[in-house]
Amino acid sequence: MIELIHLANEGAYSGTGTNLEGLKALNFIFGPNGSGKTTISRIIGNAASYSNCSVTWLAGNPLERLVYNRDFVEKHFDAESSIKGIYTFGENVEIAQKIEALKAETATINKTLNGEDGSTGKQKERDDLENQLVEDVWKIKQNFGDLSSSFPGLNNSKRRFCAQYLIECQSNKSELRDIADIRKDAKSVFSDTLKEVPPCLYLTLRALQRLNPLQSWPKRSLARKTLILRVLSKV
Repeated sequence: MIELIHLANEGAYSGTGTNLEGLKALNFIFGPNGSGKTTISRIIGNAASYSNCSVTWLAGNPLERLVYNRDFVEKHFDAESSIKGIYTFGENVEIAQKIEALKAETATINKTLNGEDGSTGKQKERDDLENQLVEDVWKIKQNFGDLSSSFPGLNNSKRRFCAQYLIECQSNKSELRDIADIRKDAKSVFSDTLKEVPPCLYLTLRALQRLNPLQSWPKRSLARKTLILRVLSKV
């Protein structure tokens, strides 16, 4: 049993301090808010943490202390549940507090991304920059209208064209060519006057010999090449 409690320099108690004496096995302490009731319970719970306060036990034998005060409620009882009537007890309070902290952090991140009204913030800045890039790339494309045949499926969509442009920037390692040379090649490759030419027949040496008025091939390399070209020109 507690015989005496000395309180000083804590809460509502002055440096001179005061003593709670004549305590019984059962004591009732009451008073208005701020009068020091919680301070008494804290000192009973852990007097060693308060250098100017002390608890004197009967015969010097301290008993097990179970203190139920505001500190106990905050540590072991979470009444901040989003569902009315649902509370968290014991060690789960710490987990609940971490969850609430993460929720607050998530809300801050969302606020940064989407702004106060959900339509501004960093996400809006990113979207604006992306839209500006699409317009800039499309504007540059208009300078190459004569090469539109080189972009099948991309000429009617700014975003698809920009997406393909970004892919080419990252993956295309080909050597850059002069635009005049590209225009020249494109004019031939995408010309409307192109005609399909059937593949050349596979000619064996015997077939070439039948076409050749001579019975034997010249032995000199240059003459042989000239003769082959002459024969092929007649096929």
